[in-house]
Amino acid sequence: MNDPTRIEICPTWVVEQTFDNPEYYRQQLLDLEYRETRTHYMSLNSNVLDLIFMSDLKEIITDTLNYLIEKLDKDAESDAVGFRFLQSWVNRYTEGQSAPFHTHSNSQFSGVCFFDDDSPLIFHRKDPWYDDKLPITVIGNSSSPNTVFRKHNNYSHESKAGSIVIFPSTMMHSTVPAKGDRMSLAFNTFLTGDFCEDKTFARIQL
Repeated sequence: MNDPTRIEICPTWVVEQTFDNPEYYRQQLLDLEYRETRTHYMSLNSNVLDLIFMSDLKEIITDTLNYLIEKLDKDAESDAVGFRFLQSWVNRYTEGQSAPFHTHSNSQFSGVCFFDDDSPLIFHRKDPWYDDKLPITVIGNSSSPNTVFRKHNNYSHESKAGSIVIFPSTMMHSTVPAKGDRMSLAFNTFLTGDFCEDKTFARIQL
């Protein structure tokens, strides 16, 4: 019997880009003010990419997003469509802290810039084969007691310092507990432009 073939049906895209000198940004971001949340520390500044020392990194992110819009948009002329940053903030984790399962409902494209190698980002998709009545654990994850792992297919993206990951904001994601001090920058964006033709009720101007 032949081995079965795995066929990807409607896969969700995740895009990775790189940037130089992550340690430089990390040292600069340490000087920001932070507030403690239930799970980690978050910068008080919610527009970190607007800071002067972040200009080069912001340009790399902007170029990457413009490339994505040009390749993915199907409802408008590419020169009529853009985007704007809604928020950009820094997340800091100490040993054992992690980001819980969440999505970004106020955004279309979200992303994370990583400044440490200890930063795996886990994406989750509900597992259609999971049933609470089954006497087996379909999905297991020893690093988390949260049973939601049993109900989801999980993909761990081993992000490294100096990498940027951009993904649809509706995609559920989380992080594993930090092994030490860990820092990343997250951002949300929203498309702008004139979408769809005048003759359709689907037209929207943003």
